[in-house]
Amino acid sequence: MSDTPPRIGFVGTPGHGLRGALTLRELGLDVTICCEDEELSDVPSPAEVAGRAEVVLIEASDADGVDAILFSVMGLASGAPTPRVDKPEDDLTAVVLTAMEPEQTDGAAERLAGYGVTLVYAPLEGEEVAGLDADDDTAARLAPLLAAAGLVKAEG
Repeated sequence: MSDTPPRIGFVGTPGHGLRGALTLRELGLDVTICCEDEELSDVPSPAEVAGRAEVVLIEASDADGVDAILFSVMGLASGAPTPRVDKPEDDLTAVVLTAMEPEQTDGAAERLAGYGVTLVYAPLEGEEVAGLDADDDTAARLAPLLAAAGLVKAEG
């Protein structure tokens, strides 16, 4: 992975995740948004966000909403770039901020893997991520991004 910041996407309902994405945009990162507020959206579908981003923050009202964002006809999975066999760490990472049951996240992760997309479960509790369910390398890559977005407390 290069030292350049990843291209970021946000898909879902306006909330803390969207505010985090807008914060990252204000910091100068390349952020593509698709949300229910058409005035804030840059593209009309999660598939188009997938084609432009390396890390996508996903926030929905419930697990069914996450499923629709990921797997609908114009969902994130349908727009995911071809997986990189030589550099899988550069494949699309979907960060789900919505609370879900373990079997739901496991099922979504398994389905997304077939598209070359890594699912990271990082549910919001209030305004902050309550935990990051990811391997060490992915967690290390995402932690500074989530901190810059204001979604985790700064260490100190």
